[in-house]
Amino acid sequence: MKSVQGFFLVLLAMFSFAAQALMTANNDLDDIESLQRGAQYYSQYCLACHSMEYQRYRTVAQDLHISKQAMRASIIVDSQVHWSEPMQSVLAKDNMEAWLGVAAPDLTLAADQYSVDWLYTFLHQFYRDEQRPLGVNNLLAPNIMMPNVLEGLQGSQSFSRESDGVMALMPTNKGMLSQAEYDQLVRDLVNYLAYTTEPKQQVRSELGLWVIGFLSVFTILSLLLKKEYWRDVH
Repeated sequence: MKSVQGFFLVLLAMFSFAAQALMTANNDLDDIESLQRGAQYYSQYCLACHSMEYQRYRTVAQDLHISKQAMRASIIVDSQVHWSEPMQSVLAKDNMEAWLGVAAPDLTLAADQYSVDWLYTFLHQFYRDEQRPLGVNNLLAPNIMMPNVLEGLQGSQSFSRESDGVMALMPTNKGMLSQAEYDQLVRDLVNYLAYTTEPKQQVRSELGLWVIGFLSVFTILSLLLKKEYWRDVH
């Protein structure tokens, strides 16, 4: 009976949340310091389970202006990892499947598969659910088999019924960070995920401006040449 009630509770929460818009990440790929912090947070909180098989340590260091010393100190988890290797998860997939029932997905392209706003919202929507194997659930991704690794920073949350019957997430225990500090940490983290999805998108955007400028000048010169040519014909 409790499991049935829990199911309808989660279902009601899903419908309640579906009526709301996703939270806005306000990420900025030009903010190098944010990307640097995001890379560090990813290594610290995510890389144990979630690999980045299409991203290499060397590329991250070059793109985000991180020195080898800083990479070794705060981002490269395994001291034996080679500089040019991809960012592999610390835990083996076989172990994760045995412990969690499923291996954690690679997150190199997560921002493209979902969106930065979805990821930002997802990391705010964990709540305590003792009926789940890991003791937590997520309002945006119900019944997810993933621990809330950021709970110590954000604090724990639970369901609360508002006066109008709508279910909402309410804090039950404070975390190490304030709400603003936690929002910034998650913003940095999803900013880094947006970068890894397409590392050269900023370069491409800057190059695109030069291309548009060249085409504009070329078009003007072509029109002037056409005008000069047809003046003699008439």
